[in-house]
Amino acid sequence: MNNPTPLLRCCAITAALFLTGISFSPSSSNLVNARTTPLNLHNNGGPYTTARKVPFNVYIESRCPDARDCLQKLVVPAYEQVADKVDFQIGYVGEVWTAPRRNVTCQHGFNECEGNRFLACANEYADSVADALDFNNCVLSSYERVPESKLLEECARDSDIDYGKIHECAYAKEGLDLLYNSVEDTISAGANFSCTVQVDKELWCVRDDYEWQCGPEHYEVGELVKYIKKLSRKAERGGDL
Repeated sequence: MNNPTPLLRCCAITAALFLTGISFSPSSSNLVNARTTPLNLHNNGGPYTTARKVPFNVYIESRCPDARDCLQKLVVPAYEQVADKVDFQIGYVGEVWTAPRRNVTCQHGFNECEGNRFLACANEYADSVADALDFNNCVLSSYERVPESKLLEECARDSDIDYGKIHECAYAKEGLDLLYNSVEDTISAGANFSCTVQVDKELWCVRDDYEWQCGPEHYEVGELVKYIKKLSRKAERGGDL
């Protein structure tokens, strides 16, 4: 098997080796106010992109408690306040392989890759960024149960996402392609930890091993919101982000 694309480290919940397999909270009800935001989770520069939005990216794994805490304590509450100012994207941490077949492996094994495929498919088929983020947050709130079908179905229903569509996607080539491309983008962004938060394509904070790997000015919701608003005002005045 060829060596994978380099990846330094993911969520530090376990020291176990990667398991090879086919790539394979509280629920955020407050996201309802952002549900009209156009979906732009899987599109970089495509038809959904709104000019001069602040890039806001989070990189996670479906069976990672650090990702759960990162979404619930920082990303979701910040997004609720700046939904109209950001180009929000969710990416997934893993490793990609080209031989003996095109594939993805995940730190926490086959179950995590399967969960990541469902999350990637939800991003593809959700009607809004808020719905997709809500689904990711709901699933991560019970990360130990991933990829239990009852959990995924309940979260899809609560997030107004068609479970049939994402189920079909997750177990088809489409789901593998979506996850593969997402992991490639994550590696290109240098996001080696679950959870990694980037703003304007620069590292903002990392949540790893149950701790924030950044100063309090970066893991506090108010500071993140203030920074995004500052960049947004600069863009509105015609300056580069």
